[in-house]
Amino acid sequence: MFKKFLDHNAAVIIACVVCVLVIGWFYGCESQTQSLVSPEKKVNRAELTIEIDSLQKQANVRFADLDRQDILREEIGKTLAVTAETGTVNPLGVVTLIGSIFGIGAAATYRKKDTVIAALKNNNSNVNTKTG
Repeated sequence: MFKKFLDHNAAVIIACVVCVLVIGWFYGCESQTQSLVSPEKKVNRAELTIEIDSLQKQANVRFADLDRQDILREEIGKTLAVTAETGTVNPLGVVTLIGSIFGIGAAATYRKKDTVIAALKNNNSNVNTKTG
């Protein structure tokens, strides 16, 4: 009797099994794409958002570094322009320029160190949350 039922309704049973599998696949599997940081890795939407935020922060640090370099160039240009106009070197201007160079260099170094430390902490916390 059961065999007769299976023989008679085989197509309907197969269709139901396929539908259940497709529905399970739709609800159970997240969409994934290549990682921006490491293309060999697949990431979901939340992980991609974290990567984008991290890259945005890194880009902002790079833009700040470029801004500091531009300010330094302007300072050097102003000092050279004053020296060319007056024909004399302003010792206070030179000291200020040297202080600016050291200050900008130190700030850039500390900013880069902070970025590296934050990235390492972020990677360690991501590894700990994934494994733990």
